[in-house]
Amino acid sequence: MTKVKIFDIIMVLFNWKKVFRLSRGNLHTCLNIMRMLTYDTIPQNKYDPLYTYKGFDFIGESFLVNPKTLFENAYKYTQREVGTYISLAATRNLANFLATGDITVDTLLLPEDEIIFEEINNNRLLSVDSEGKLHFLYEEVPQEKIVWH
Repeated sequence: MTKVKIFDIIMVLFNWKKVFRLSRGNLHTCLNIMRMLTYDTIPQNKYDPLYTYKGFDFIGESFLVNPKTLFENAYKYTQREVGTYISLAATRNLANFLATGDITVDTLLLPEDEIIFEEINNNRLLSVDSEGKLHFLYEEVPQEKIVWH
């Protein structure tokens, strides 16, 4: 099982390198595998494209927080934007998230590659704040509950 529930937060743990390698870098296949992991879908038959990947263990230390929200809104974005979102989310430190709840990535930890920063700037799902932290649109978790009196 790749889903973990911690304090009403649903997380999907996965190994992005394995997903990318087994899909041979095909973005459409990567996203289908991630949907399969998120929704625990079962292939309809042996002709279903997911049939090939159902037996693999994709558990790893990469994670998405509440990924169903991302996939429910994916129709608003290009596959490239969603793929970039997932691949950059895979760079986060799971231990840091479990200890502090921080879901951002410090841009100083990303490889110094113009293409990566160009992708971030052109992606509507990602934003960088003034401190150089990369934020993920559909993973912002409220830090405290709102209580109405």
